[in-house]
Amino acid sequence: MNILLLDDDYSVTELLKHYISMEEDWNFLHIESLKDTTYTYYDIDIVIVDYLKDKYKKMLDTIVTINSEIQTIIISDILESSCTKGCEYCDNNYKRKRLLKPIEPMQLYDLIKNFNFNRCEYYKSFENITEIIPNILKRFLYLEYDKTSNLVVSKQQNQTNRYTYEVVSFINILEKNNVQYSMLDEYTIKLN
Repeated sequence: MNILLLDDDYSVTELLKHYISMEEDWNFLHIESLKDTTYTYYDIDIVIVDYLKDKYKKMLDTIVTINSEIQTIIISDILESSCTKGCEYCDNNYKRKRLLKPIEPMQLYDLIKNFNFNRCEYYKSFENITEIIPNILKRFLYLEYDKTSNLVVSKQQNQTNRYTYEVVSFINILEKNNVQYSMLDEYTIKLN
């Protein structure tokens, strides 16, 4: 299986190198590999693309134009469909799955290994952010979601650098996606 990475994130590159060391039939391609005449777009089995970078969006558009059946893993922290026509159109016309940043290593591995057996985890969930808050918070050690009260709360009541980093990161995700919230106190975020 040839895996093309369109991402500058060093951690994703290292994860793929690790996976390839475990899977004999996996091959890791950089975009430079396509300049070599040995590989063509039809040789690629899966594209993993950082959808936040315009240059990679354009490359993916080119690849999909040439090979519309290509399996694609979209990596992004923007909580909207990578297809302007919405999730249903994407599901019916493309072979795309989404991972939210920061990505969980085993989630990426499983998605590559079992691509055809998984539906996009975020199918139609961008319409209601509260549906995916638990998935987003899996990446945070100190935050948890109380669905009943629509609150994101701290798991512990002492501030550390890591806690502060997580709160700021979570708020950045909310703000990038125009999600209304209010800070009730230093340990509680109310989603409006």
